[in-house]
Amino acid sequence: MKLLLDTNILIPLEPASATDLVPNTKPAADLLRKAQKAGVGIFVHPIQEADLRQDKDPNRRELRLTLIKKYQSLPSPPTPNSGVLVECGNPPHGTNSWIDAHLIAALQGDLVDILVTEDREIHRACRRLNLDSRCHTLAAALEVVEDELPIIPSPPPAVHGCLAHQLNGGDPIFDSLRVDYPGLDTWLAKCRREHRQCWVVSLPGRAPYAGVCIVNREDRHWPDAPGPTLKICTFKIADDLGGMKLGELLLRAVLEYAHKNGFATLFLEVFPEHGGLLRMLRCFGFEQHGHKKPGSEELVLRKRNVPPSDAGVLSSAEHHRLYGPYRIRLEGCRVFVVPIEPRYHSLLFPHLESQTPLFPGAESCGNAIRKVYLCNSGTTKIRPGDLLLFYRSRVQRGITALGVVEETIRTRDPERLTRFATRRTVYQKPDIERMTGGREALGVLFREAPILKGPVRIEELTKAGLLTTIPRSITELKPAVQQWIQTHLK
Repeated sequence: MKLLLDTNILIPLEPASATDLVPNTKPAADLLRKAQKAGVGIFVHPIQEADLRQDKDPNRRELRLTLIKKYQSLPSPPTPNSGVLVECGNPPHGTNSWIDAHLIAALQGDLVDILVTEDREIHRACRRLNLDSRCHTLAAALEVVEDELPIIPSPPPAVHGCLAHQLNGGDPIFDSLRVDYPGLDTWLAKCRREHRQCWVVSLPGRAPYAGVCIVNREDRHWPDAPGPTLKICTFKIADDLGGMKLGELLLRAVLEYAHKNGFATLFLEVFPEHGGLLRMLRCFGFEQHGHKKPGSEELVLRKRNVPPSDAGVLSSAEHHRLYGPYRIRLEGCRVFVVPIEPRYHSLLFPHLESQTPLFPGAESCGNAIRKVYLCNSGTTKIRPGDLLLFYRSRVQRGITALGVVEETIRTRDPERLTRFATRRTVYQKPDIERMTGGREALGVLFREAPILKGPVRIEELTKAGLLTTIPRSITELKPAVQQWIQTHLK
């Protein structure tokens, strides 16, 4: 995004003395600061020097003519056409209105996205030229720029967001990365200078990092992407912590950041020997797109958060795998309410609890995005792609989480059920043995879809006629629930 500042915005930005401070100085300074943080370009028109030369105070005039040079100047701006000149009152050469016409011509010629001015006559002329949606007051421009600022959502328990200069580059987790990337320290210094967004996984009682991720916006890599692109530059889990699903925990933070900041595409480069990382990424919709460069072993993996225009009709489960976790397909899905006791809810969904867990990150099932729900329900209706609404019973009763079914299993064999759950369930092996003792147990592998606006009281479902009573076991809802779900999604 590019902004063109009128002279009446530049002057408050560049007071020549304390007596030149005006009410607009602070919001103008806020605009400049936030624009720099958001990567928004700030421009001036070369013709504005003529405007500043009209100042009768020679010292102030020379100071401002010097200070204006720190702003980017529009290259080769167009001259106003007859339509613009007419709307500006056919002003004589060199007058303020003639200068205004040049600013409007730059806006009309799409050299910038927004013209920022407090001049009412410019706003009126832009309105007559159908440019009023791109001609903003200082306050309106500030709102637009604030919308461009990156959103840093609260990460899940055990994950902490930070900037690159806050990382401990001497942490042992970087040692193995230095083997693959001999220039790592030089690159980390570059990340620190650029204030890149990072996340660190920290576990109680463990001083070294359990995981680390560094990202950067790099739109130029994917010209076919419908929106901005986020590169995952570094993604590393400590070698001694396999099986705790910390990779999914860290990926959850990255995916939420990408979703809230409108990144349509994510990509990263991975050596093929990192098989565990490759399997996890492919499981969450990252697909291989060649190699980093000809002759290189490094693979390029890309994930689309927005389906391409030529995407075919996929099953609900496959649609969620490729474009989730923030996108689901409701068409053709059954919806089930799944009751879960508070003690198990806190283990399976620790990030949804009102209080931070005592030992965040210690439970692999809570770290995972793909989770397993086990019970003795006799239902055989649940199939891949169906939706699960998890109902927290007893205390704070209500729907708290949504899941998309990936796979189900019915068995009396505790070993088979244990292998199916693979550290994705709240139950331990003795619990599973009791659950399968003389009867069949149901296992449901699902992917959490963190797209509910917030907890939904069970009374809403009963009031809407979708439930008749508090669910005691897995209960299928009426097809009308799909419309109800849409109103509760982020």
